[in-house]
Amino acid sequence: MANGDNVSLNKIYDAIVQLSQKVENLNMGINELMEEREVSQEYKEKLQRISKQKGKTFATKEEFLAHIKSL
Repeated sequence: MANGDNVSLNKIYDAIVQLSQKVENLNMGINELMEEREVSQEYKEKLQRISKQKGKTFATKEEFLAHIKSL
């Protein structure tokens, strides 16, 4: 193998190492985001109470907006 081939292989190896490090950093960031997205027990209870409420239908957008403003 010629000396130029070694230089090219070294550059490719260095690029692969850098990409591997970036992928690892991305994976750590994704894991951190997933951990942060954990919902608190208080919020879960609130969602359960809301889901048990009877729904309300609106004939028009204006009725809906009036209802939202009255809350």
